[in-house]
Amino acid sequence: MPSPAVLRALLSLVRQVHARNREPHRGQAYLHAMLEADARPTLSSIHVPTLVIHRTNYPLFRIEHGRYLAQHMTATASSM
Repeated sequence: MPSPAVLRALLSLVRQVHARNREPHRGQAYLHAMLEADARPTLSSIHVPTLVIHRTNYPLFRIEHGRYLAQHMTATASSM
């Protein structure tokens, strides 16, 4: 479990990202960057326990995306 200081820092970072993306053009650019990002080459380098949470019927990403993540990371909760 992350320390309270780490959690506060993470929350602060998330708030900053959301604040920067309130303007429509910035929000669109952020969404575009997220949709274009491809983390597949780096998944096998993750060697810490990772819980992949995904839901069915999510309109943006199919459940297969979550399953792919879980299958290609070295130490996901589903493989432990």
